[in-house]
Amino acid sequence: TCSIGDWVNKTNEGFSSCGITSSLSINESMRDVTFGQIFRNENETLQQRDYRLGTVHSVKGETFEAALLFLKQKGLGPYYKTLIRNGTSVSDNEELRIVYVGLTRPRKLLVLAVPDDENKQAWESKLLS
Repeated sequence: TCSIGDWVNKTNEGFSSCGITSSLSINESMRDVTFGQIFRNENETLQQRDYRLGTVHSVKGETFEAALLFLKQKGLGPYYKTLIRNGTSVSDNEELRIVYVGLTRPRKLLVLAVPDDENKQAWESKLLS
């Protein structure tokens, strides 16, 4: 329910309190935009942007030059790292099928954002093996 600018500020405060030296920044013209406006295209100026924000479900069947995919620790069932380590097949798990859709959207560049080092290692072992 907060603006993106407020979220960036709170996130940077969290980073700082955890000793993380990285920080997020945002274009001043976007500070007061809410996540609801972005995902529901409520702001006419946002519709003119040269990027698209959406869920994996909303981009199914589309392709893009590049994609940034945020992965969480788990879907509705077990943690993704558990599914990966157990060798669960994509065809046997709906959550992994959803991730697969996200992974296959870009033509040239895919960037994965994972929650922590343990998840990073699990995804690297799955995708780079």
